[in-house]
Amino acid sequence: MSAKSLGMFLAFFGVACSSGEEFQGVPSTDASSETSEGGRTTCNIDAPIVHGIRPDGRVDVSAAEAWPNRPPEPSLVTPSELLGGCAILSACFFRLQTPDGGIVDLDKQMADAVRSCVNPASHGNEERVIPEFDQNERWSFNLRTLLANKGCGGLFKSTQRPAGIICEEDGCWWNPALAPPSVTCSGDIATLAVPGNSFTRDCSHSFTKCSDTSLTGCTDRAPVTCQSAANDRCDGDIKLGCDRCGMVSFHDCGLMGGHCVENSGGAACVYPNAGLCTPENQSCEGNLLTSCVGGTPVTIDCVALGLTGCSNAHCFAP
Repeated sequence: MSAKSLGMFLAFFGVACSSGEEFQGVPSTDASSETSEGGRTTCNIDAPIVHGIRPDGRVDVSAAEAWPNRPPEPSLVTPSELLGGCAILSACFFRLQTPDGGIVDLDKQMADAVRSCVNPASHGNEERVIPEFDQNERWSFNLRTLLANKGCGGLFKSTQRPAGIICEEDGCWWNPALAPPSVTCSGDIATLAVPGNSFTRDCSHSFTKCSDTSLTGCTDRAPVTCQSAANDRCDGDIKLGCDRCGMVSFHDCGLMGGHCVENSGGAACVYPNAGLCTPENQSCEGNLLTSCVGGTPVTIDCVALGLTGCSNAHCFAP
């Protein structure tokens, strides 16, 4: 599997999308987090603190202050879309694997991959409202690309994000250790030029617009400073915090059907569990796959997705 395909695999199935407890619905504060999707272990942004601490100990920032002029979001991914995309991913990523290739129980791996993928809490970068892994695309954009192409035709359609762009729970910015790019726009396409090289980004793939005043080329959420001792808070269903580097963290719990819930030590994104099913209930009936999405049974037709059929609790591809 190529580095790009491995990265997409990890991102879609939630293996590399989160940094631990903060995406699992457990009470936590972003003040304790030291690394994110970009792998930052040191603080390299030196700016005055803009947002302090409220009397209740929580970060004194609103969602609008954390992301002024946020672009509108597309419609939320439905449970059927989520299961359909996850079924395609499982079937298509594993179709070339055999027991000789290192997977002893291929059926179990494929079924478990679907269960992992339909868990909303596993898709941390969508919650952070940033592109996936090292890509230009948001997770929900990739998901709908899979569904639109049907079968395995939508795999590996993502594009490589310029290496100078860092995206974490604090937003997206250009690596200050590198020479800043010049940016030009052609519709939603941003061209970032640095000495000896240039890159392009289609900003629509992250539901943003091209901006020649942004060093990332798009209207991504820019970093905002805060006092790092502050606890997390909720602004509606958006969880706001302040990480150890003194940058405002941003998680839109509602994008994956969750809610932001405050607790004594901070806040957390909590996802629904209607209690009408459990992940172990995943099963096939003819070409139909039923799985548990948010505690509710959801059924999709594997053949209608462009796949071959359903067997052993997962769809399969030719």
